[in-house]
Amino acid sequence: MFKNLYQKAIVRSVLFPIIMITVLGFVIYEYSRKIVFEEMEYVIVRAVEGREATFDAWMDMELSLLKRLAAEPKVEELLSGGAVSSDVEGLLSIGGDRFDALAVVDERGRILAGIGTNEIPANLARQLAGREGPHIARDGLFLSAPTLKGALIAKLGKEMVEKFMKGFKFGKNGSVYIIGDDGVISPKGVVKPETRLVERLKIEREIKWDEIQGSSGRRVILSGRWLSRYDFGIVGEIEKDEVYSALRRIKLGIMASCGLLTLLSVAAILPMVIKIASPIRRLTEAAEKLAQGRMDVEVEVRGKDELAMLCKMFNGMVSSIRGMISKLKEAADRVSEMSGEALKAASQHSSNTAEQYAAINEVTATMEEIHQTSQSISEQAQGVLGVARKAVDISSSGEKVVQEMIENTHSMKERIESIAQSILSLSEQTQSIAEITASVSDIAEQSRLLAFNAAIEATKAGEYGRGFSVIASEIRNLAEQSQSATTQIKQILSDIQQAVNSAVMITEEGTRGAEASIKLANRAGEAIRDLAEIIEESATSAENIANAISQQRIGIEQATSAIQHINETTKANLDKTRQIESALQSLNELAEELRKAIGRYTSDGNLT
Repeated sequence: MFKNLYQKAIVRSVLFPIIMITVLGFVIYEYSRKIVFEEMEYVIVRAVEGREATFDAWMDMELSLLKRLAAEPKVEELLSGGAVSSDVEGLLSIGGDRFDALAVVDERGRILAGIGTNEIPANLARQLAGREGPHIARDGLFLSAPTLKGALIAKLGKEMVEKFMKGFKFGKNGSVYIIGDDGVISPKGVVKPETRLVERLKIEREIKWDEIQGSSGRRVILSGRWLSRYDFGIVGEIEKDEVYSALRRIKLGIMASCGLLTLLSVAAILPMVIKIASPIRRLTEAAEKLAQGRMDVEVEVRGKDELAMLCKMFNGMVSSIRGMISKLKEAADRVSEMSGEALKAASQHSSNTAEQYAAINEVTATMEEIHQTSQSISEQAQGVLGVARKAVDISSSGEKVVQEMIENTHSMKERIESIAQSILSLSEQTQSIAEITASVSDIAEQSRLLAFNAAIEATKAGEYGRGFSVIASEIRNLAEQSQSATTQIKQILSDIQQAVNSAVMITEEGTRGAEASIKLANRAGEAIRDLAEIIEESATSAENIANAISQQRIGIEQATSAIQHINETTKANLDKTRQIESALQSLNELAEELRKAIGRYTSDGNLT
């Protein structure tokens, strides 16, 4: 729901105190509820116990008075049939308003005399004739004091009973009442008893704490015990609503306290959370802008706490990155410029190598022609040797042939010198290639060092320099590949240089052979002119010429083979040069990509 840390911090700073204080309030309420119920149980039980003792004392006092009256001689005389009822009634009037009714009954429960006897039911008189103690009936509370031949039965005064029972109240609606089989005497008067409660008291003898449906239809909480000596029980009860009203007041107090504590906690925590979360939010926004390439971000520093130090360090880091980006951009520009120049040089070198390759092809064709010519000369020399014995007859013709041989030899010498010159030019171009290759190797080494430095700076930048680290690694790999390629080119150029040196030596030997051939031809001319005199010498010279031409042909074949090797080496050099050109092209493209990547980070706040 809340993706923003600032929002989460504020919401949690509000919810956490609410939840904690709510839980605390619930615990306090439950604990208070337990205490209230325990206290109420204690109050009811103590009320029942206290009212039981009070009731016992009251009953003892009233029963003692009734026994004294029952022990009067006139009562005994009336039961024996000696006194008249009027005498007894005068005696019984001394009870005053303590009793609403007094009656003397015989053993069978017949009322013999009394005051207010109409309030004593006949069946109750029969029931109480032989008993002693209090009895609860539907009409009120009765006492019975037995004699030798009957009993004195009294109905306690209603006002006195009500006054006495009012003292049995506790709380607002709580009260203690007397309950029997025939009625209930409570502060509200005499009511019909709850039969199930009477039966339960008779069985259990004591109820410590329970909740039942009261006679008024409301739920009540009660405690009671059965008084075996009186054959009725005493019960204390209070309405459940009264107990729970106290709990509701406690609950409202706890809620009000929890609300106040919550407000105070939020008021204390929220400003602190906002003070902590605000710098973090500013740092997040600044980091987001930095990730988008904006280098003009700066976090406002407020205070001198740890968060303020963090903001200050972030600003310093951005400043360092800004300087590093600037240096890296300059380095990328230099790499791009140098790779462009190297690419031009490689292209020029490739073009020169292609031209050299074409020139060598022409030299190869020329050497083939020289080989064919030397073959022809060899054949002619063999012919000269064959007709040497006939030299006198064809001396003029032989002189002409020797002259032509001299001219051809001169031509061959010039061609060999031309080949030697071409080979020397090839050697110089090979040296130029080596220099360019060395320059490319230096550029690759510089690129590798720059890539290594860029990787170090990217590592310092941490997460923000990961892209630079990847680019620097690729440039370093490309620089290492360029160094490896230039090393191979140097080796090939070394091989080419050795082959060129061999070819130069061969061409020098061919030149010396051609000069020897010219000298031999001159001597042959002189011999031909002296043909008549030294025919044997002429034959020998012709044989020498044939041998020299044969050796010359072998040299020409070696020169041709060397030139073909040079041709193959030059072709391989051309291929390597094109590879270097392709590598430099890739380096130039990578440098341009690096410039574009660095160009994303601007210091004016505008994305490029």
